[in-house]
Amino acid sequence: NNEKFNLTDSLFVRWRESWETGDIEGLERLLSDHFQTQSKQSKKAFIATKNYLETRYAWKEIGVDHLRFLQSDEEALINFQQDYLCPVFFSRGDKELHLLWSDSSWSIIGESFTATRPRVYVSTAVNSFLRAWIHDWEAGQFEPYIAHYDSTFSSQSYPTLHDWAEYKKQVFYKSTAIKVVIEDVSVSSSAPRQWRVRFRQKYSSGNYRDTGQKTLLVTGHPLEPDQFKIINEEWEPID
Repeated sequence: NNEKFNLTDSLFVRWRESWETGDIEGLERLLSDHFQTQSKQSKKAFIATKNYLETRYAWKEIGVDHLRFLQSDEEALINFQQDYLCPVFFSRGDKELHLLWSDSSWSIIGESFTATRPRVYVSTAVNSFLRAWIHDWEAGQFEPYIAHYDSTFSSQSYPTLHDWAEYKKQVFYKSTAIKVVIEDVSVSSSAPRQWRVRFRQKYSSGNYRDTGQKTLLVTGHPLEPDQFKIINEEWEPID
């Protein structure tokens, strides 16, 4: 009936919000005591895993598409495409939630997930972006190079993208045989779709060379590394 359907819809909204916001206690309240995953993980083990992941990842995004509800008087099935993004990887697959009606309410008794594409690791996407950025830098192609920077770009010395572009344009015009080598790349994230990328950078052109620690703040989705944009860049010399 409509009342039960509305309760099913309400449970799904609360399930997504609880998981995405890190309210694991709220998520636990939606699960039946007999909850079990497709890998036979119990409710207790499932919640323990979720709590551990909350300590590992600073944030997560849960995307839902192609949502379908199948429902009888005592059982319901919610099927959808799930997109999951966290600081380390992106995954996509078919998720199913199995619901049971008991004591005038729905509870989740089972959960299954089947990946529909390989995981995309943020580190792989970032390295792809860095290769393109370095390629355009070494080629001395100013327009493609500056296109890697977001319109909101700012840094300690150059507060706007315009300021940064004017500075880099002069450097490009005076530089020949640019060579950029990066080492020890690390990627971290404390905010959704923002990646702090740190590495040791060796730069040389003509009669000039330097070595320093560079930090880029990059925004974008790992599915589209060619659309990544730099919103902040800082460099410190290494003696």
